[in-house]
Amino acid sequence: MTDKKTNKKIIIVEDELDIGEIMQITLVGAGYQVKVLLNGKDIEDHIKKFDPSLILMDLWMPGLDGSSLTKKLKINKETKNIPIIIVSACNALAKTAKSCGADGFLSKPFDIKNLISIVKKFI
Repeated sequence: MTDKKTNKKIIIVEDELDIGEIMQITLVGAGYQVKVLLNGKDIEDHIKKFDPSLILMDLWMPGLDGSSLTKKLKINKETKNIPIIIVSACNALAKTAKSCGADGFLSKPFDIKNLISIVKKFI
């Protein structure tokens, strides 16, 4: 019997490699397929190839920041229905997540249990 979660795919957009790896190890251990991107460049191509059920998006990244990238994905008819969770140490995280159209948020530093909990909530 196959675990239902293995069909659930998550893209993590996180410019800090250590944080991305911790998130990936945690979520793979919880039964998810995970792809980590160090920036939002070519995210649409990655979405088409990987077909994620959820995107975990860092807010502060060089180049295209997570807020702008989330807005871009939420207005695109092909990606607008993919839940996006903003993951950041931003002080006004709830307000920022809402203003860019994200479906939820997770404060850094985060507890592993909170990470798994918010993922389960959205997929």
